Amino acid sequence: AHAATCDWAAAGIEFLGTPTRPDERSTAIGSEYEAAVQASARCGFVVFNLFALGAWHIAEARGVAAVAASPCLIPYTPPAAFEEAFRSELPRLHAALVAAKGDGAVRWAEVEHWMWPLWTERWGSWRCERLGLPAAPMAACDEANATAALPRATPLLYGFSPALLPPPPHWPRSSALTGAWHGGGGNAPHAPQEGGEGWEAERD
Repeated sequence: AHAATCDWAAAGIEFLGTPTRPDERSTAIGSEYEAAVQASARCGFVVFNLFALGAWHIAEARGVAAVAASPCLIPYTPPAAFEEAFRSELPRLHAALVAAKGDGAVRWAEVEHWMWPLWTERWGSWRCERLGLPAAPMAACDEANATAALPRATPLLYGFSPALLPPPPHWPRSSALTGAWHGGGGNAPHAPQEGGEGWEAERD
């Protein structure tokens, strides 16, 4: 995000972070996200972009809703061996994600589409030591005789028009095209209307 295009303080924004590559390990992750951890104590929900995935973990720790927002297509893809490694490490969670139906719960489609870096090694220690969470997201769903339900899928909003790229059929239903975003005044973003720019038909 660029502060020059919007009065973030007037909009109630608590923290603007520096984008980082979500698939790289970093010894500075604690200091990188510390301001966001502290600011999140005053937040009712968290909005983040795909280069600041630490915010998703912070939202989990705070128990608040999160929304991913990206002005462009996802800039990374999962490694070829990711699903097999995931299935090996978290077999029950993998099975639950694959079996999940269209009830709003997160599914494997979201993991493949954009969420997979949340399970990379760079986050584990920080989740445990700073956020008080298990090293892996949704780990409770992987326990033997687990009763924990999968969380609701985090919406991913793309800030460009479907005229530029109609949503491919393999995208999960939690991803939507909203049209371009504008900051401040009469150009403030608004919810898309049915049939208008940004309207997304339901997908499987």
